[in-house]
Order: sequence, then C-alpha cells, then structure tokens
Amino acid sequence: MSASVENVRKTVLPNGLRILTEVMPALPSVAVGVWCNSGSSSEVTAKRGLAHFAEHMLFKGTERRSAADLSREIDAIGGYLNGWTERECACYYAKVLSRHTEKAVDLLADMVCHSVLRPQDVELERSVILEEIKAAEDAPEDWVLDLLTETLWRNHPLGTNLLGSAETVQSFSAKSVRSFLREHYRPNNLLVAAAGQLDHDRFVEWVDNSLGSLKPRANNGPTNTSKPRVRAATRLISRPTEQVYLAVGTRGYSQTVEGRIPALVLDAILGGGSSSRLFLEIREKRGLVYGIGTLCACYRQAGFFAITASATVKNIQQVASLIERELRKVKSKGINQAELRRAKEQLKGGLVISLESNATRMMSNTRAELYFGRHISLEESLAEIERTTADEVVQVAHELFDDRYLTVTAIGPFDDTPLELGMSVG
Repeated sequence: MSASVENVRKTVLPNGLRILTEVMPALPSVAVGVWCNSGSSSEVTAKRGLAHFAEHMLFKGTERRSAADLSREIDAIGGYLNGWTERECACYYAKVLSRHTEKAVDLLADMVCHSVLRPQDVELERSVILEEIKAAEDAPEDWVLDLLTETLWRNHPLGTNLLGSAETVQSFSAKSVRSFLREHYRPNNLLVAAAGQLDHDRFVEWVDNSLGSLKPRANNGPTNTSKPRVRAATRLISRPTEQVYLAVGTRGYSQTVEGRIPALVLDAILGGGSSSRLFLEIREKRGLVYGIGTLCACYRQAGFFAITASATVKNIQQVASLIERELRKVKSKGINQAELRRAKEQLKGGLVISLESNATRMMSNTRAELYFGRHISLEESLAEIERTTADEVVQVAHELFDDRYLTVTAIGPFDDTPLELGMSVG
C-alpha cells in the first residue's frame, strides 16, 4: 500500500512496517531512522530503564558484525550513527551521503533485527549505564526536570526516569532485553523514515529486503494508553550545589488536543528567549538568574508545562515569588497583541529554520505519523500557529496555572538553609 503528499511518500509493507520518505534533491545526504513506537512509558515498574538498556544493547554487535565493525563501517563511508530513547519511542539513526543510503539501511536493520545480546556485553553495558545514571545526577539542571516529571506523573509509566535506577538496571539480563525486543520490536510497531536525496521506490526495496520478512505480532501499538493524574506536590532534594535548581510544572496537553498550539504560544511569551516575560523581569531587570526559561512538552497521553531557573540560595525564594507573580499576571491581565505577534513569529521562524535540516524533516515526518497517522505539511503547521488568538492563550493559562496541579521540584543545599519554595497561582 502506498500514499503520497507533495514530495513525502508513505508505503506500508504486507507485514505492517511503515516506510516514510521525503525527497530533498538539493541535499547531498540522507538521514535514515528506524523507529520503534514504544519507549520508557511501555515499561513495567520493576523494569524501569529497560527500553533505554535495550537501545544500548543494539549497538553491541550482531550476527554479522561486532560493535567495532558497526563503527568501522559507518566511519568508512563518512557517515554518522546514533540512537536514543524517549518516553514514547526509540530511534536508531544514520546520516550518510546519498550514495551510501542502502548501506545505512543495512546497518540499521542488522542492529534492530539481528543483535546477539551476549551476556558479557550486557554486563559491560550495565556498568556504562550505571555511570550514566551517576553522571545525570551530577547535572542538576537536567536532573531537576526528571524529578519534576516523576513527581508530576507519579505512579504512571510516563513519569518514569528514562535511565531507570541503579536497582532496576542491576536486574536486567540478556533474557529480559530479548523479551522486551520481542514484544515491541515487531514490524507493525516499527517505522523506517528517510529524508534527503533519495528515490522512494528504491528505498522501499532496500527496506523490504532487510525487514520485509519480519513476522507481525498481535497487540500492535503502545502498551500504555491511560492518562496520568496530576496533583500538586513539592519535592526538594538536598545536594551540596552552589545554586538551587528549580523546576515549576503543571499539567499540559497531549499531542492531539487543541490547546497544544496556544500552549506553545504561551511558552514563547513566558520563557521563549531574551524578550520573554520571565527573562526580562527576572534576569534583565533584577539580575537574579543567569538562565530562566519554559518548556511545553506534549506526548500521546498527556503533556506538561514547566518553568526552570537556577539561582543562589539567597535569591531563589525571590525568583520563585516572581515566577508566581508572572503566572498570576498572565491569568489576570492577559497578553497584548504585540507579544502575541512576536511569539507567533518566533514559533514560525524556529519551525521553518529547523526544517532546513533533513534529519529534522525525517524526525518531524515520523512524529506526525506516530501521533496523527498522516503527514502534516509546513503550511498546515504555520497556519495553525497563525490562527491562535490572545483569548485562546489566556484560556490555556487559566487551565494550566492552577494550584491543584502546580508542582515544585528543586535541588540545592537545603540541609544548611531550609527554604519555602511552594507557590500559589490561584
């Protein structure tokens, strides 16, 4: 089965594997991704971090290639090979000159389908990931966001730490990795995407040769479809840091909810760059922080809206109070047309510029397929941003900035200086 929109084409193989391509003839390269439509939110509680562990293991060698062979072969064609795990998917990615596209497909397919998962490699990678967990805790600006999602979405798979914990990682074996791959890495839960200088039909032929013989299995699709329940909470972790790292979060919107675009506009107005409200008020006007910003994240089941900042112990309570004031202000006084226009142009400009990259095109096309089941053109996305009104943005602020959902997490030297970082926005 095949379908096309403009220069984006989609083919579904008989085993259910989806193939997406976008032809970009002006580029000399091709970005290729093999995607699994399952991530950390597909794990059971006792196996937190297993999706990420499995991703690592697929780079450790196949029936035909050792880990060193994989590295040598991609280097020999001047390409790039990587992978990552997210809450709702995982990707194995290669970028190569267009004449090496078939080779990239072969390498990625070999990793995904024919990894040997030797026990000695499991032990080696276990050590690597335990070090990665320690490294994450040494980066409080990132760790505080992990704490926020764990606290905001507590007792829900969407809120689990991608890396897992030392305890869960210690429990993984070749058998548990193989079981996860068998359950989730089936053709009707996989998608292969590419963007760049390529021919769709030839690309489909290469993918079919490598992955077309995979047998589909039942229970296709994400294993967890429940929506997390968000309740207000405060969680402080004491560490001997020089600054306090703060994250304030609330519920957000899923990918398919209409409020998602107004929430992105609100994100730009409050914390999207050096002209945003929080940056101007807290850094430029008062000099209380070096960096402050916002994040609007949307997933299949839910989303979140967060504000992050770091400041000295002496200043952090004032920073928290000013964040509270700005959230209240957008609810009570709304936004003006000038900042609405700036936010829209910022979002549109960022979107257009990002899509100059074939890697970003490949990722954008994949996410549209995974979340919406169809291609979403640049023109459609720009029009959706442009249609957003000031009233819609303020309505979103009222829905999200609510004391019933407001969650505060922070990392800092709380043993020495007890702080009260709770806040109320009505």
